Amino acid sequence: MSSLEGERLVDVLGITNFEDFKIHLAQIQKPGPDAEPGTKPDNPLEDFQVSRQHWQRWNDNVPPRAEHEYNRKYIIGMAQWDPDRKNKWLFGCVFEVMGDGWIEKGGEYDYPKDRLCYEIRAVELGRGYSGLLVAEFQYLHTHPTFRFDLEEIADDLRVVKELPEQYQNWSW
Repeated sequence: MSSLEGERLVDVLGITNFEDFKIHLAQIQKPGPDAEPGTKPDNPLEDFQVSRQHWQRWNDNVPPRAEHEYNRKYIIGMAQWDPDRKNKWLFGCVFEVMGDGWIEKGGEYDYPKDRLCYEIRAVELGRGYSGLLVAEFQYLHTHPTFRFDLEEIADDLRVVKELPEQYQNWSW
């Protein structure tokens, strides 16, 4: 058993100012009804493994309903660990939200033409744990969002596994 297992993720990362943070739980996106047969789901874990740019794409996306959901200074980005259940999440990194609105990224780096994004950048906080910690939080499928104010789930988000090496194939 890892010495970090059972610890709150916020304690491992040294976060005490919960009001400055949001948690983003990047979930596997199943193909829609109009998708070609055999279309694979979009998987944040696979994209996290490929590159930092692929991972950032999962975190800077403005949802179609266009609410300002990143209304905090920092985002803790996590990827769905188990494809069949939404209760374990790989810690990706912490992003800083650079502005208070959205930027147009349509056509850049494989973004859809009309894509709006948050302007974010990865920060040092927690970088040493990037791709190493799996935390458990029971995401309620009936909950309408996958972005939470940190104080809502900080006590329930606990480290359950420390991987022997970073999951991603890239470095900071």
